[in-house]
Amino acid sequence: MEKDYDKVSEQEWQQAADEGKLDLGYLKSKINVTDESGLELSLRFQDACAGTGQEAQLEAVSAGEENVTSTLQTLAALGYDRTCRICNKEELDPGYVSQILAGYIEESDPDIIVCGDSSAAGSSKAVPILMAERFGMRCISGVTDFTPVDDEHIKVVYRRDGRLYEETASLPLVLMIGNVGRTYLRVPTLKQRLASAGHEIKVIEPGPVTDGNAVITGFRIENNNRQTEYIDGSDADAAARIIYDRLLREGVIDR
Repeated sequence: MEKDYDKVSEQEWQQAADEGKLDLGYLKSKINVTDESGLELSLRFQDACAGTGQEAQLEAVSAGEENVTSTLQTLAALGYDRTCRICNKEELDPGYVSQILAGYIEESDPDIIVCGDSSAAGSSKAVPILMAERFGMRCISGVTDFTPVDDEHIKVVYRRDGRLYEETASLPLVLMIGNVGRTYLRVPTLKQRLASAGHEIKVIEPGPVTDGNAVITGFRIENNNRQTEYIDGSDADAAARIIYDRLLREGVIDR
């Protein structure tokens, strides 16, 4: 979820620039576009499974405040079997968010974890990658569609360097969904709303965040310094080769 910044007027942005502060308390939250694509693609995957006699159970998990409740209720009406909100009022560090999500998700032992690739956690695209590392799962980024094959495989369509690729991939997987065209989240009917009226959203407090034997109690920014260097590569492969050769020369990595 993210604040609906489209509702902020130009005058308010200018006032914020002059005064150094901006009151966002009145803004409603909305699903960001990559999460919306992931949620709708998951529903389409469930529909496709039903059409082939397979079964797909969907669970939506959000680490956020109470403002996600209405969204989770909508997802329950649309066919999500379980919904959960992990209480997280302020912390947006990707490492923290990925750990509290993973701590809950690992109890479900899912075959597929679907994440929007840009979230409120700094829009760093790090949360799904960190979860994949924690679970030892393969992570595919740039996913634009996925469909069932059998109990152990799915067909994944993803974008690389402006081209679309299709692959039959083995489960389990973490799928990073971008802003996919024509994947607006469907709207539940009144009948669906009424049918899901008794749905209970699970609300839990995050468990302890650990790193080895240490218990992480919080995060703080040591400095805001940034350093940028542009890599002059014709494409991603060429840029990766330049970085790889430099790290070899500097002894950071071995061949």
